[in-house]
Amino acid sequence: APAGAVPQVESGYGAQNAFLLPEVNAMGSTGVALYRGGVSGLLNPAMLTAETSGRFDVALALDHRDEDRFQPVYDTFSSYVTDMVIASNRQDRFGGGFALARRVVAGANPVVMSLSLADRYDFGYAFAEEIRDPDSGSTPRDQILEDRTYEVTGVLRQATLGAATEVMDGFSLGVGVHYAFGSRDAAWARRYYDTPDSSYRRTEAWEPTGYNATLGARVRLSPRVELGAAYETPLNADGALVRGGDGEPAVEESAEIRYPGELRVGLAVRPRNNPRTVFTGEVAYREWSALEDSRAAAGAGLADVVDARFGVEHTFAGATRAMFGFR
Repeated sequence: APAGAVPQVESGYGAQNAFLLPEVNAMGSTGVALYRGGVSGLLNPAMLTAETSGRFDVALALDHRDEDRFQPVYDTFSSYVTDMVIASNRQDRFGGGFALARRVVAGANPVVMSLSLADRYDFGYAFAEEIRDPDSGSTPRDQILEDRTYEVTGVLRQATLGAATEVMDGFSLGVGVHYAFGSRDAAWARRYYDTPDSSYRRTEAWEPTGYNATLGARVRLSPRVELGAAYETPLNADGALVRGGDGEPAVEESAEIRYPGELRVGLAVRPRNNPRTVFTGEVAYREWSALEDSRAAAGAGLADVVDARFGVEHTFAGATRAMFGFR
C-alpha cells in the first residue's frame, strides 16, 4: 500500500485556517459581525452595507511550517537513551487574494456590491522520512534502508460576487455567490535500497470546480453593538481525477467532494473608549460528518466541528491598529 505517513487530514480536504486578509486572520478569522471589505461577501454578505463609498484590498501571505519527527532510541539494556531525528521538514508556501466593495445605490435602502478572490481550502502538505538500519553491526552503520515521501500541492480558491441592501433601519440582508476552482496534486513514494524492485511511486491529479452561496443578515442593535449571522450552503466540488505511477498508463475518472454547509453567528461590541477598541466573538458550526467523498467508499470518517473565534482590535493615536485573535 502507499506510504501511510499522512498525519494531516487537511491534506485531503483543505486547511481550515486559509489566508483571507491580514485583519481577518489576525483576529482569529472573525468577520460575521464585522465589515471586512469585499471579503464580507464570503464571510457575511449583509455586512457589506457598512461600506459608505468604496474599498479595495490586496494582500500576499507567506506560510512557513516546520515538522520534526523523532524515534525513541534504547541501549542494549532496553533503557531509554534519547530521541533520534528521523524527519525534519520545512515548507514554504505563498498565498494571496483581493477584494473590492463599492456602494452602487445610495438612499434609505443602499445597495453595496463586492468582488473577491480568496484561498479557501489549502491542500498543501509535504512530508519525507528515512528508515535506517538500527543494527550497530551494519556496514555502513545506520545505513538508509528506505525513503518515504508524501506530498500534496494545490489550493481550492473561491471567487465571490456579493450584494447587500439595508431593508430597514438597522437591518440588512445580503447574498454572496461563490465559484470554486483549483487543483490538488498528490504523490506517494517509497524507495527500498535493499530491494529496489519493490520501490514505487503513485500520483494523483484532480482539478475540482463548483458553486455555492452564502446568505447573511446584519442587525445593528445600537451604534456600539451589532449582530451578524450567515449560512454557507454545501459546496459540490467535482472534476476529472487522473491516477498513475510506476510507468503504468494513467487512469482518468470523475471525483466529487460535497463539503457540508456552515452556520456562523457573531457579536461585535465597540465600547465608549477613545482611542477606539472593538471586541468580537463568533461561533461557526460545520457538520463535517456529513462530508461526502466519492473516493472514499466508507465515508471520510470526520467529526462535526464547533469553531469558537474571538478578536480584539485597538486603535492607537495616529490610526495605528493592533489586533489579536484566538480560535
